[in-house]
Amino acid sequence: MIVIRVILLVVLPFFFAKCSFILNRDIKETSTNPFHLILNSTGFATEFCIFEIETENRNCKAKKVKSYSKCTEYFSENTNTAALNSKETLDQIYKGLAELELFRPSLKKKITKVGYITTGSLNQGKDTSVLRDVENYFRTENLKIQTKPVLSEEEAKLTIKAIQSSEEIPKSEKEIVLLQIGSESVEIVFSNQKQLSSKIGIQLILEEVANIKPGINTCRQPISSFFKSETSSFDRCKSFILENLKKSQRLSLLTKTKLDDGYKVFTTGSTWNYYYPNKEEVTVDELNQTGNEFCSLTIDEIMKKGIKKRHAYNLCYSLSYKAVLAEALGIQKLQILQKDVLAKNLASSSILFADSCR
Repeated sequence: MIVIRVILLVVLPFFFAKCSFILNRDIKETSTNPFHLILNSTGFATEFCIFEIETENRNCKAKKVKSYSKCTEYFSENTNTAALNSKETLDQIYKGLAELELFRPSLKKKITKVGYITTGSLNQGKDTSVLRDVENYFRTENLKIQTKPVLSEEEAKLTIKAIQSSEEIPKSEKEIVLLQIGSESVEIVFSNQKQLSSKIGIQLILEEVANIKPGINTCRQPISSFFKSETSSFDRCKSFILENLKKSQRLSLLTKTKLDDGYKVFTTGSTWNYYYPNKEEVTVDELNQTGNEFCSLTIDEIMKKGIKKRHAYNLCYSLSYKAVLAEALGIQKLQILQKDVLAKNLASSSILFADSCR
């Protein structure tokens, strides 16, 4: 572990050398309040979120830190599959910590406690050493840490509670609903905590249909103009996905209640920010327009739009899948939920910080 950390500390300065000094400068944090670091390893990435904690009689309130106002994701080298073992997950964490050490050392020194959760694909792996290894690492850094595996159903319930208690999300007269699209499953949670769930996660379905030809070819993102094919089509990909979802009869577990205009539907997942980086709401019509646009692009053309290569390979499939799910549920508009909403709620909760928060 020490060797990996040293290598990252040596290599990362060159990697970030092209970054602007202004963007990476170490803004001094003058607050005397404790700072909590929230880490969420999903398998594909580890999210870093830092919050300042105000405490009164063990009632904790999390505030965004001005020098780290947005959560940051760190990925493994493998572009297409989830990291389901301790080494790859620790590598993601080392990258984030190395960047903090290099560019925000004063902020890193103010972190007093760490809350670590595992969600998504990581909880499907058989390697249970991740939590233990993360705990051991932070204890060598003399930081208190609490770890917790969060299964998809619990994650969905925690997220809708975070939406309901958020001061930054405007209150709505409509009933709030969460549509959580995970790698293995999809959850729908209503304001009263009623929950529907089905094993039709976006990665799971992709793995199930990956070898069904020629259907899967309609969802393939062409790697170059030479490989562009007339069979690649957003509408055909949607039809292919819907056909297979209906065959499995698992979609019907979610469609018992139509999420029409009477509901305000929130959805999670950082991939939404790749298509709509500056939007908090997207209509299904806009989603279909985006799908038609991106399904016709090559990997290189997608990258020119600012989307990283690791996210470009299955973009057509991802958009088609989301559109199929939204239409099957009768959704007209989706509210894109930022990843820091759940993290901020956890940063001030007894779930990860029972010794100081209630």
